[in-house]
Amino acid sequence: METTPFNQKATSIIRLAVIGGGLVLIIGGMKTAAHIVNMVLLAYVLVLLTVPIHRWLTKRRVPSFVAVLFILLSIVGLFAIVGLFIGMSIAQLEKDLPAYQAQLMDTVTNVQTWLAGKGLDISTLPLPTSIPLSSIAQPALSFASKLFSGISSGISSIALVMVILFFALLENGRAVTRIQNAFASSRDTLASIRTVNDGLRKYIVLKAVTGAAMAVADTALLFAVGVEFAPLWGLLAFLMNFIPNIGFAIAVIPPVILAFLQFGLGKALIVLVGYVIINTLVNTILAPRIMGKGLNLSPTVIFIALLFWSWVLGGVGIFMAVPLLIMVKVLAGEYDDTRWLAEVVSGDGE
Repeated sequence: METTPFNQKATSIIRLAVIGGGLVLIIGGMKTAAHIVNMVLLAYVLVLLTVPIHRWLTKRRVPSFVAVLFILLSIVGLFAIVGLFIGMSIAQLEKDLPAYQAQLMDTVTNVQTWLAGKGLDISTLPLPTSIPLSSIAQPALSFASKLFSGISSGISSIALVMVILFFALLENGRAVTRIQNAFASSRDTLASIRTVNDGLRKYIVLKAVTGAAMAVADTALLFAVGVEFAPLWGLLAFLMNFIPNIGFAIAVIPPVILAFLQFGLGKALIVLVGYVIINTLVNTILAPRIMGKGLNLSPTVIFIALLFWSWVLGGVGIFMAVPLLIMVKVLAGEYDDTRWLAEVVSGDGE
């Protein structure tokens, strides 16, 4: 039977429909089994980050089992320290809310007095006699609760994640050999897997280094200004650096509000401007030196991916949106039928 352009187009449409239907089924399955998927994704990320450490230790004649045990204990210890610090800081912050509310009312009174001195009397306006700061902070606390509860749901079975990581590290060499044998006849697929792993590792390291630099600088700025809970806001800046587009806004709002409650508008502006300068310097000077050309991802697509993966996977999806987007871009670019998708998510269409 002779192949016509119409038949070729029909075949392409059918193929795309099959691929689209398969993606819908996969995504639906991921949403249904989000708890399990989150554990697997977390284990996968931890494997990517710890494999180089495991290799470095074993090359120095540290027994593989001892190296794996050391890595697991270090991760659990780090999670415990960070969780304890966040819990204690939030508890103290909630305890200090009444004092901050009193400071807020003093600030409102000072503003009214200043406006009256400028000839603008607002005392006759129907203003509230008190401002319940706890109610104002409730949306932010609710968002933080949902975010961390989503993350907690992903690591609530931390023991299972550690078990997956344990076996993955213990048989790291054999797993690499099995993958090479499995894709021996398809070097392009094997190269794609390596590209995905290298890209994800590079992205996570980039975000960790730039986030740490911003956290240290932000914390130093807050200490210099005198804003309370400076280490907590520094840690928030580090974590929010893994959320593109909206992470910076989430990180800057709490310390600016607290600076305003403590000292007034002047120091709040100092904190805001300082955060913007630090963020700009890190992303324009430090990040390009580490990452080189960059991820080449469309900012619009990144934002859509944040919304989409947070819907599918919850809080963990917010942090995994860009890594998953990197995987989609690399894998889609390897096949003719899906190369258009890789071009769509690219920042410059290449």
